[in-house]
Amino acid sequence: MIMLEGYSITKLARESKDVRDSITLSIGHLGIVSLNILSMACIGTWSFCYMSYWYSQICWLIMI
Repeated sequence: MIMLEGYSITKLARESKDVRDSITLSIGHLGIVSLNILSMACIGTWSFCYMSYWYSQICWLIMI
């Protein structure tokens, strides 16, 4: 009976480690995904402002 309980505790410890590793891996993936989304948002905002600036310059040149 003691051997069986020891085995089940060991198995439970391994399973909890697997769950902990998968949670850590998921958090790591979420961090990478959020960083990619943030960088894409910054690049998108910068390019929109840059193109808006040049479009307004071209409009002024056409009006003059």
